[in-house]
Amino acid sequence: ELVYAVIDLAPSIVFFVLPVTLLSVGVGLAVIYVGVPLLALGLLVARFGGLVQRTMALALLDLPSTAPGWQPPRGPGPISALAAVLRDAGARATQ
Repeated sequence: ELVYAVIDLAPSIVFFVLPVTLLSVGVGLAVIYVGVPLLALGLLVARFGGLVQRTMALALLDLPSTAPGWQPPRGPGPISALAAVLRDAGARATQ
């Protein structure tokens, strides 16, 4: 467990500071619609951080875990992909 704690310290800091910063700036700029893509980016970074944390825990601690599924976009294009990220309940659910 000590090896996991030491190895996981740097990614934990990065995957805490980056999503909190992106979400804070995104909420502040959502009034002028620049913040909406930042909110989606913050959610994607947080989700990727969870994937990294889960993978490291599986590799170093032998804990059972399953990754949540991604919700596919309903249509083509970047707006549909952005809406799928914001609409995805799996990104907000805790397991």
